[in-house]
Amino acid sequence: MKKQILNNQQIEQKINRMAYEMLELYMDKELVLVGIEPRGNILADRITAIYNTVSKTKAESISLQIDKENPYNLAINEQLLSKVKNKNVVIVDDVLNSGKTIMYALKPFLQIELKNLGVLVLVDRDHKQYPVFARFVGMSLSTTLNEHISVEFNSGNDAAYLL
Repeated sequence: MKKQILNNQQIEQKINRMAYEMLELYMDKELVLVGIEPRGNILADRITAIYNTVSKTKAESISLQIDKENPYNLAINEQLLSKVKNKNVVIVDDVLNSGKTIMYALKPFLQIELKNLGVLVLVDRDHKQYPVFARFVGMSLSTTLNEHISVEFNSGNDAAYLL
């Protein structure tokens, strides 16, 4: 059974709130949002657009491809790492479930010097198997292990569902 937990307006409100929370923390500092493809990248782009309309310093959004079924083979190119070196970096994904995907996404960024490293998610399911904490959370929702969260980004018709 598919139950809507966030509608388009609620998602927009959460994205706006998280952009302003980031502004409070990173005001006048270089910021790079790294969106985990595909939905984390969409979310990162949207937050970056809002952030850039209200901030004096501009944030940059870049994408990160990771095989969520086999994250061990993550290869980060040097060009991406050079873009984030000595900057504030926020890893962005749509849902934080066990923490596995984000844990492996964080790994390459721990090998270079950063000013700050954080995590942003639209929905945090509270089922952590890895020690991953999201600094910026749109919605925290306790679910059963059998339930699943699905986020759909369709311009003007965004939604999040509990399956």
